[in-house]
Amino acid sequence: MAHSDLSTVSDALRRTLGYFSSESGADIDADPAGGPSATGAAPPTGRRSRGAAANLFFSMSADAELRLEPVAIDLLAHRLQVDANSLLQVSRIPARTFHRRQAEGKSLSGTETDRVLRIARVASLAERVFEDADKARRWLSKDHRLLGAKPLDLLASDQGTHEVEAELHRIEWGDFA
Repeated sequence: MAHSDLSTVSDALRRTLGYFSSESGADIDADPAGGPSATGAAPPTGRRSRGAAANLFFSMSADAELRLEPVAIDLLAHRLQVDANSLLQVSRIPARTFHRRQAEGKSLSGTETDRVLRIARVASLAERVFEDADKARRWLSKDHRLLGAKPLDLLASDQGTHEVEAELHRIEWGDFA
């Protein structure tokens, strides 16, 4: 599996991948040599050059499909201040499968990568709408009357994601009705 850097992906995907590092304690410039995290992966600590660090959390498969490394779950969980196991549930990645891939040094599947990136994309949108990472995290993690659930939980499906994005756009444009 060939590793890649941020220059090989589209602008939209680059922005989503950038969410894993921008203005957070988690960083794609991380050295995974710290202690175990909620998923058993090493938490992000230390700093390296951005190009080298990108290889720590994603790669391109032989068929040019983007694949996240398991540490991406920990980076996103840290960024959202949620338990990594919650992200595994929302992204519908069985914990046993995740831990096996992690132990074998394998990337997430293309489908799993898409689901994790969907969570990061919506979280990034929430931060843009609320103009504050803490407000965005609270909004994503609390039950929402109009949505009927926690926005983060709704990200488990494409339909739920569309509902969350639509609600964020209504908030952004001042249409609360």
